[in-house]
Amino acid sequence: MTAQGSYHRKLDRGPIPSRIEGPAVKARLVDAIDSTREAIIRVADETWASASDASRWDDWNLRDVVCHINAWTTFCCQRLRAIAAGATTVESVDVERFNLDTYRSHRSTLLSRALSESTRVLDALGDTVQHVSASLLIRSDQAIGTLAPLWRYVACDGFAHPTKHLLFHCLKGRRLSLFYSLQREASPRFRWYAPRDKRAPFRFREFFSTRDDCTIFFENLRPTINTEAQREIWEDILLASLREGSA
Repeated sequence: MTAQGSYHRKLDRGPIPSRIEGPAVKARLVDAIDSTREAIIRVADETWASASDASRWDDWNLRDVVCHINAWTTFCCQRLRAIAAGATTVESVDVERFNLDTYRSHRSTLLSRALSESTRVLDALGDTVQHVSASLLIRSDQAIGTLAPLWRYVACDGFAHPTKHLLFHCLKGRRLSLFYSLQREASPRFRWYAPRDKRAPFRFREFFSTRDDCTIFFENLRPTINTEAQREIWEDILLASLREGSA
């Protein structure tokens, strides 16, 4: 049984680049956020006809995924604005409670409304990035409780976290051509986000309640592999999700 509702947002493992220029980071962040918006639209366009209104906490539909992404994007934007305004500490959150409350409060939300909101909140995050200083983005900031640079926190909520949700949603629905296409498009951005961690986009263990569920899910999809390139991706998923555990 999948447990997409229990996914924990974490910064993917891997060393942080020690040399990185603020203006370059700003441009890359905006690009990554834009790619998230485009990916959401593409997944919606290609899966709308089969999108289900029914869902469970441990089995999200597309509306649940988009509303979840919207909530975390909004929270990230609020934090970024507060830090830019000079806050030395920002609001913390119980991740499990936040996820559950978001799921419950949006169960009657129309998918069309969720998608419209996703455009708005991602545009707001991108606009905020554009208006904060480059020096702030490359600063390691205690305000968010991490030693990672602030740009990486924003990249997590604006790109890495939502992209992994979208990739997994494609796998769940066996939209494998869409999965491989999105994965190829996202790979260069993941290499920037986690340059020494090539398996950063392939850890899906967090979406399952048990390791056995995770193993069964991916083994059942193995027969769909058609090319050597797809086989390499599958091996990365298996190694990252099953052998190394969650990120």
